[in-house]
Amino acid sequence: MSALVHVDMAYLRDVSNDDPREMQKLSQLYVRTMNAQLKKLERAIADHQCKNVEQIAHGAAGSSAVIGMKAVVPSLKEMENLGATGDLRRGADVLSDIRHAFSDICHFLDAHELLKKPSGRLDAIPERE
Repeated sequence: MSALVHVDMAYLRDVSNDDPREMQKLSQLYVRTMNAQLKKLERAIADHQCKNVEQIAHGAAGSSAVIGMKAVVPSLKEMENLGATGDLRRGADVLSDIRHAFSDICHFLDAHELLKKPSGRLDAIPERE
């Protein structure tokens, strides 16, 4: 994963009009939203709700790509495909890949101080596995 760019900072700067506060807001919103999406995805996989898996993964991939959170997109696309084909046997493994890539993104954003709030660090950063 180290060869992959976790976050396309040029793209994130572009979509935030090169405003550091806007970059921070977008990053924090992304992390909160993605945490919620991952919980929904986990439930949908456990309940073998293929259509929900497909829709959640599709939405998460789109919201990740649109602001430059590149590392997680390939695994989310793979999960979307699993849901579309109705075959979730690899769902848990792909979810683990998604969580790992998301954790890398969060640590990247944190290292660039994009997850800092005035009161300190955003508490939604997942631990690295």
